[in-house]
Amino acid sequence: SNRLFDQETSNLAIGLAQCINITSLTLDLSNNKISHQGISNLGKQLENCLQLEFLLIYLGNNQIGDEGVIGLGSGLKTIPKLKSLTLDLKENNICESGAHSLSDSLENCYQLTDLSLDFYDNKIEGKGISYLGRGLKNCRNLKQITLNLWQNLIDDDGIARFGYDIGKMTSLTNFSIYLWKNQIRDEGISNFGQGISKSRSIRNLLINCWSNNIGIQGALGFLKQLQSCLKLNSLIIDLQNNNIRNQDNYKLLNKIQKIKRLVKRYIKLPQANKY
Repeated sequence: SNRLFDQETSNLAIGLAQCINITSLTLDLSNNKISHQGISNLGKQLENCLQLEFLLIYLGNNQIGDEGVIGLGSGLKTIPKLKSLTLDLKENNICESGAHSLSDSLENCYQLTDLSLDFYDNKIEGKGISYLGRGLKNCRNLKQITLNLWQNLIDDDGIARFGYDIGKMTSLTNFSIYLWKNQIRDEGISNFGQGISKSRSIRNLLINCWSNNIGIQGALGFLKQLQSCLKLNSLIIDLQNNNIRNQDNYKLLNKIQKIKRLVKRYIKLPQANKY
């Protein structure tokens, strides 16, 4: 097997620590056997890369867990010039404390403008996403967020709290969130929309809620809230495989038409296509 373990990852990290002048770094460590020890060593050595502005780390399908995220985050928050960060953390058994720690670290990345986080198939619950929202709210220069939370354990309360924090972000213009296969119902999606509606900066919104427990009232409530988004001009929304009957599709199409500022609309419903 050519898979990397902790020792190889630590050796790689030691080498990177010598590259004190690099401004851009991409590491693809997906599909290995790296645990919290290896990734924590990587985080520690990244502290020496003080000129780093663009960082992409792919860690999908390893064994880093919450402890690994804590270790990685401790390094990220010491990189003073970091502007763009992509972290692929899919399939790593990350729970509440990992999300909490990462959010605390991101608060210290003062120059960050572009963030992409992939938490596909982890165990983040409502409290976890609440902590994440709290941290993102304090990233005052963030303009673009892409957040993949497919197949986690996010509930109504968590997504609502997250939405309120996102709505308070003053620089955010592009926001994409993927919530496929969570535990979101009518109350959650409607309250999420209420939070987002407070935004005075979001122009482009993509939300994928495929395969939750959302009914027609929740979907209508969400779209009604978006009518208050002052800058929103592009909306892409996927509500497939929820509790919405085909015969109710026209209600959603009518509601989305009432968001007057939209110049781009794309909604996915049972037997409903782009219009």
